[in-house]
Amino acid sequence: MIHTTTRTKFPTRRFANKQQADELKRAVRKSVEWKELKELVFNRQDGKDALTGKPLKRGWALHHLNINPDFYDLDPSHFIAVTPTSHQLIHTLFDNYQTLNFNYLEFLVKSMIRLKEMEWSQ
Repeated sequence: MIHTTTRTKFPTRRFANKQQADELKRAVRKSVEWKELKELVFNRQDGKDALTGKPLKRGWALHHLNINPDFYDLDPSHFIAVTPTSHQLIHTLFDNYQTLNFNYLEFLVKSMIRLKEMEWSQ
């Protein structure tokens, strides 16, 4: 069983290439430990997406907060459960973070908060 203090690491070495890292991820995701980790994170978040709070449905994903495979582990505190849409958003932002205009992102977040507040006041 996976506990919140579990820090099972993948082999501690740099991966020669992405294919090597992906092969290891596939193998781990077939393990009992992975299934237990998914259940633990799902329950910790009450079955809701970490970004939107919407209910997680079939196809939801565990997202490791450190995308670099050299730092991949099975510590539950390093994972969030997300819908496929939220997962894609996270990876899109990460893949493009060097060219993102953070002032614009801040503006978008503030606008979204204002829209949500307006929705609540109706």
